[in-house]
Amino acid sequence: MPLQYLSLNVMFVFSVADCERHSLSFLPWQIPEFHCRLLAALQPLRLVNVVCSEVGTTRNWVTFSLKNNGPGAPRVEALAAQAAGVGLIYVSDNEPGIRRLPCGDGFRYIGPDEKALTDEAELERIAHLAIPPAYTDVWICLHAEGHLQATGLDARKRKQYRYHPDWNAVRDGIKFGRMAEFGEALPELRQRLRGDLRKRGLPRKKVVAAIVSLLDTTRVRIGNLSYARDNHSFGLTTLRKRHLAFINERRVLLRFRGKSGIEHEVNIDDRRIVKIILDCQQLRGKNLFQYLDDNGKRRTIGAEQVNSYLRETMNAEFTAKDFRTWGATVRAFELMLNTPLPELPTKRALRTCVVSATKKVAEELRNTPAVCRKSYINPLVFSAWQDGWLHECVQESAEGNRDALECMVLAFLRKEEATRANAESPHW
Repeated sequence: MPLQYLSLNVMFVFSVADCERHSLSFLPWQIPEFHCRLLAALQPLRLVNVVCSEVGTTRNWVTFSLKNNGPGAPRVEALAAQAAGVGLIYVSDNEPGIRRLPCGDGFRYIGPDEKALTDEAELERIAHLAIPPAYTDVWICLHAEGHLQATGLDARKRKQYRYHPDWNAVRDGIKFGRMAEFGEALPELRQRLRGDLRKRGLPRKKVVAAIVSLLDTTRVRIGNLSYARDNHSFGLTTLRKRHLAFINERRVLLRFRGKSGIEHEVNIDDRRIVKIILDCQQLRGKNLFQYLDDNGKRRTIGAEQVNSYLRETMNAEFTAKDFRTWGATVRAFELMLNTPLPELPTKRALRTCVVSATKKVAEELRNTPAVCRKSYINPLVFSAWQDGWLHECVQESAEGNRDALECMVLAFLRKEEATRANAESPHW
């Protein structure tokens, strides 16, 4: 009867002989720290949490989470704490789960004990996940309280996720809740960008700074290698030289297909960025954004290098996507600031104004209005406008002045935070 130990990323199997030799007193959940050999390298792992459960009569499954002492560990701990805060368990699809197998015109679901699920409540939970029939390699969480409920591969072999509704609410709250912090960190980031853009040659920091500058001004996506390879859709880090539709010493025009097949046409007239793109164009290779390392060897830029630059400079877990959220929120704020309340503020009249603004923001972000409203625009902007006090947050319009407009948005978000904190604090 083997015991199988699973971490977030790797499975460890201990045989019966191992268990008998070490005895129960030496099992991992009773040892605060231990080492295991992984990919021929000794990596220290520290125990965080243990959940033990016996499944069936032929196998014991012991699931536990391990914290790697590497750079990603604090983020995993933070996510686990956020999940626990709303009564959820932070899980991984590397843990034992429920598999979905074809059966006639439908499916059957197999647990870790290799037995078909028959529990009606569990089958109903799975049905409510609405996992598309076309998905393959489906994994379903054993726990109804798991933050991640299911994963699967779509027709294009892209991994898709189904999260617990409470976790979606947490993610939205975190994403929008940290926008004030993001806005406060922008001046320091832009100051560093100015310095790195002045560096000589084509070092990594200079090219990364050019990409971050474009994230800040164009709101174009960062790019994903698998999307470029499988879907022929591109972002900043995956652009090819063939996407240069026009270039001279003063202006660059990029033309490419982005996510969901949306055609992009991006005009760049910042001479610092234009000069870097001109220099990158002279390098060999098909990729547009490349740099030269200390040995003069060509290297490509990936999304993780850009996100690492952001984390290092902004001293927080921000990513390239936050520029789109910030940009959408700022633009929506500007539009609503210049939209007077209807004389008859009926629900329909208010909704018409909000829909109009959302469409304009979506067009600039190259998104659908539905996705833009749900994922990028901070809902506080529209609610404050509908309540009639958005205009009270500012003294004058800042149209055309990005710095002044961003300061207004930052002040608005901070005021909202203070109002919410005051409402949630106990009153005696």
